[in-house]
Amino acid sequence: MSIITVVRGSRGAGSGIPWRVNLWLLAGAGLALLAGACSPAVPQPSGGASPAPPRVERLKPELAVATLYSVTNSQIFVARGAELLSKELGSNVKVDLRGYPDGNQIMSAFRNGELDIAYVGSVPALTSFVQKPNFRVIGGTNLGGTVLVARGDRNINTIADLKGRTVAVPGVGNFQDVMLRASILPRAGLEASADPDPARVRVVTSAPVEMLARLKEGSIDAAIAFEPWPSRILLDTSLNSKVLVDWNQVWRDGKYPSSVLIASTQLIEDYPDTVRRFLRAHVAATLLATTNPEQAQRLLYEQILALQGVELPLAVIASGFPRSQPTYDPNAEAVIESARLIRSLYPNQMAAVPGIREFFDLTLLNEALKEKGLPSVSP
Repeated sequence: MSIITVVRGSRGAGSGIPWRVNLWLLAGAGLALLAGACSPAVPQPSGGASPAPPRVERLKPELAVATLYSVTNSQIFVARGAELLSKELGSNVKVDLRGYPDGNQIMSAFRNGELDIAYVGSVPALTSFVQKPNFRVIGGTNLGGTVLVARGDRNINTIADLKGRTVAVPGVGNFQDVMLRASILPRAGLEASADPDPARVRVVTSAPVEMLARLKEGSIDAAIAFEPWPSRILLDTSLNSKVLVDWNQVWRDGKYPSSVLIASTQLIEDYPDTVRRFLRAHVAATLLATTNPEQAQRLLYEQILALQGVELPLAVIASGFPRSQPTYDPNAEAVIESARLIRSLYPNQMAAVPGIREFFDLTLLNEALKEKGLPSVSP
């Protein structure tokens, strides 16, 4: 770019002062203009339009998030304890984390419009979707995590020994209930019953936090639940309890998602940026739990204590943690397969099996994975 210097004359003030132009610079400028005229024209936006301004993200000021007190939902506790949520969502988004004893209660709150996001059992999510499809599965949480334990003094050594006994499940129609009825008991030719029956297995409900006390008082003989509650029972020396069916023997060699991550369709449609940011924290928590399980276990211990007010020894968390494999892939095929099991047990709750693309929406998860340079997952 050429510069033309203009110098004022030296005549007195108030008189007409001529301009002296440095002719050599003017000549240089003329050559530059001539060269510019011979250069190819640079395309300009038609109509003089300026580039579009950057898109401003729209975030929901408050998120109501539900979870079970479970190792299978470790990501929410890790994300909260490691401040991954605040890092991704910022200080202007408040996360209201609410704990529930079982997935059916979570889905009842979801149907009532009380929640935005939930870590919940895959089975309650499926049965609720048939009633009111106001959410989608946006990610996975785990593989495995369910264990059937029995008292050590009741001579229960095999599944067949449960005949005439009482087994507790977290809730009727939840994942553990379906696995007990559809996968475990049939191996020994047994059926479930709501009432005492010497030829069948009586199935009752109990909040996982209460299962240890009920085993001690003798009102139940065995219990099936999600970790860390089976480990809590196993590490209590007064019962001498034993693993009857371990996590990798429950179903599909342990390759089953007992929980999923869901979001309301309204949140996905109105605040996709909020969901994407939440999923970034979820993915980061999954990676942390996978690469640094000791730190994840301590965060899980601290956060369950803070949320539920029940102290689970760190040894209990450490025992249960390896039985649940953290993942952000919802393993859609296994979830839909479990829907078929539900339909065989509870046809009134599962009138039809939802389609994979109807039940899952992994668009925002894959966007979050792409941002982190990770491969996408497919429903």
